[in-house]
Amino acid sequence: MREISDLAQKAASQYGLLRSTDLTELGVTRQQKATLVNRGVLCRERRGLFVLAGTAKTWEFQLMRECLGAAGRGV
Repeated sequence: MREISDLAQKAASQYGLLRSTDLTELGVTRQQKATLVNRGVLCRERRGLFVLAGTAKTWEFQLMRECLGAAGRGV
């Protein structure tokens, strides 16, 4: 995994959300992903979608969550 700041920067560009594919592109392994969830750095929002801890649940966040959650499903 690269620096945690890379993870935070990517999340900030997506209103605190990260897809599993984003994490993979950042070099985060499955074990590291599990560790980040267990330590409370990331929270599972839904399958394949994570949110950075402390992210405000604004309307922009909710819209981005739906967009990222629908990616790859014909939307």
